[in-house]
Amino acid sequence: MTKLDKEIVFLAQLSAYIASDNFKEIDVLIRKLKYKNFNAKKIYETILHSYLFCGFPATLESLKIFKKHYKIFNSENYEYNLKKFRNSGERNCKLIYKNNYRKLMENMTMLSPEMKEWMILEGYGKVMSRPDLSLYEREFVTISALTSRYFEFQLHSHLKGCIHLGAEIKFIKEVLFNIKEITGLSNYKKALKLLSRIHKPAKPTQ
Repeated sequence: MTKLDKEIVFLAQLSAYIASDNFKEIDVLIRKLKYKNFNAKKIYETILHSYLFCGFPATLESLKIFKKHYKIFNSENYEYNLKKFRNSGERNCKLIYKNNYRKLMENMTMLSPEMKEWMILEGYGKVMSRPDLSLYEREFVTISALTSRYFEFQLHSHLKGCIHLGAEIKFIKEVLFNIKEITGLSNYKKALKLLSRIHKPAKPTQ
């Protein structure tokens, strides 16, 4: 694996622990990552990212653990710019959903116009456009949380998102395997089944 691949595996594990409310193992993993001189900004961004899928309580508890190990860490204060968030949100969402973007927007409008607005501005804009974690890395953080909590529809979309952003099927499977003990065997198998439905190997020619 490349250095980036190894980093993604660690971040996926952290995301899965947060989604599982396993704060003891979050503490253990962050301590381990600090010992390895892992990029603290990537750890911090993974924790912030989790509030989209796990809510404020899990994120705040995880931040407390992070600050215990990184007492002098200072995050950058980025400009709160709604126009920028909307533009980057639409761009990111299109990159992840590709041809399904318009259908997603139609479904979200029917379901809740407010949630559609928040999804673009808050999720794909304000959070997912932050620096220090690429959109590619964030998709793996996302599928880890969604596998742990197992929201099938969203997991299906973001597994496809990983592929749309250039992830190899082999690596997606490797990440899922490395979070199996956190997410549980049942969720792991269901995630693999979803992935197989998305990416069906070509039949050999006669």
